[in-house]
Amino acid sequence: MRVGTNLPTCMKVLNRKAYEWRRDHRDEAVVQLKTYLEKVGRRGSKKSVENSTGGMMDFCSYLEMLPNDALAYMRKNDVYKVIDGYVAWMLKDKFAPNSLRNRLSAVKKFLAINDFELDNAKMRVKVDLPRYHAVTVDRVPTPEELRSVLTHTDARGKALVTMLASSGMRVGEFLTLRVKDIDLSKSPATIHLRAEVTKDRQPRYCFISDEAVTFLKEFLLDRINNPGDYIFPTSTRGQEHKTGNLPMSYWNADHIFSLALKNAGLGEKDDQGRATIHIHCLRKFFFTQMLQPLGRDIAEALMGHKLFLDSAYRRYTEDQMREFYLKGMEAVTIMLRKRGMSQEEIKQSFRREILMQVAGYSQQDVDKLDLSGIKDEDFQKMVRERLLGAMTNNGNRQKVIPVGELKAHIGQGWEYIAQLPDSEVIVKLPL
Repeated sequence: MRVGTNLPTCMKVLNRKAYEWRRDHRDEAVVQLKTYLEKVGRRGSKKSVENSTGGMMDFCSYLEMLPNDALAYMRKNDVYKVIDGYVAWMLKDKFAPNSLRNRLSAVKKFLAINDFELDNAKMRVKVDLPRYHAVTVDRVPTPEELRSVLTHTDARGKALVTMLASSGMRVGEFLTLRVKDIDLSKSPATIHLRAEVTKDRQPRYCFISDEAVTFLKEFLLDRINNPGDYIFPTSTRGQEHKTGNLPMSYWNADHIFSLALKNAGLGEKDDQGRATIHIHCLRKFFFTQMLQPLGRDIAEALMGHKLFLDSAYRRYTEDQMREFYLKGMEAVTIMLRKRGMSQEEIKQSFRREILMQVAGYSQQDVDKLDLSGIKDEDFQKMVRERLLGAMTNNGNRQKVIPVGELKAHIGQGWEYIAQLPDSEVIVKLPL
């Protein structure tokens, strides 16, 4: 550690120990950070508050001190040496340069609010920051890849993926949506983003595809009549959080998408061990797909980029922007590459994909079926029997489990085989 000899030995913590410290002291630390986080929240979004909380929790776990104790300690020591030691600690733990700088920014803001006057020139000389460089090479998923993802996730995952991919919303904005924020009576369905949840603190609207509406309704079911409900609430084993109606966390949403990617055979990693396709790539998918039919001005305005909001939103009415979106909606439709299809047609197309990609039917066999005449329960039974039939000669090496138990079984050595239509999956024990 590049810190003074008078610094406490507790700074030489390992990642595991830091994690345990954050877990054990988070509630008490957040109470002491209340004033700081309130100031951050006045100008920033909810995501800014979350990032600041995370940055300060990392710093406090490095020192193994609560915020108030950390302030008292830094007033007695060389603040630049402490910060330099924190940077070295993050580098040792292989923080990406951008993540490192974001955490350091949270600490500097915390110190400024508490009357520390940091000199930028001294910071440059005394604190060795890494040069910025991209450590992750991500990519935009293709429509074909996302089609496969949809066949390997449940109703919640389908709604999540199609809404993000067809709207261009930021994940943080998306997770704050309540039922009342979506107007399903319009075509396309219109989402009103409140000022308090957007990055620039300005209200705006965006749209989702007809396909996304279909999956959203299948996911919400009776909750569609509860306007105050979060569309994606926090849940534990499929049940609503014990404290009531709370929004799903970013990490939970990321896990849902990452699991679907893995199940679809798309869990590829780069040289740094980071996923090349992640949940933020759905926003990039929207931009790349809308760029050709709508042009950069409109595509970026729909995504909520401030520069293009100024140039496009002021020039066009909401109805005109809606017409623009309709022109490009086919490009951000995943299961169907055809504009104007009914919800029933979308449903039948999805059934075809399930039968061919998951249940192993040939296209010729599917063409012989009257999918529109099959009830939902009969369709689920047909897929289940097809998949279970493949298990006949495998003894006890394959079984059906609830999707919520998949992670635990994978940890025990089981392999994912296929998703059933009723929130169950088939797993296999390797030879």
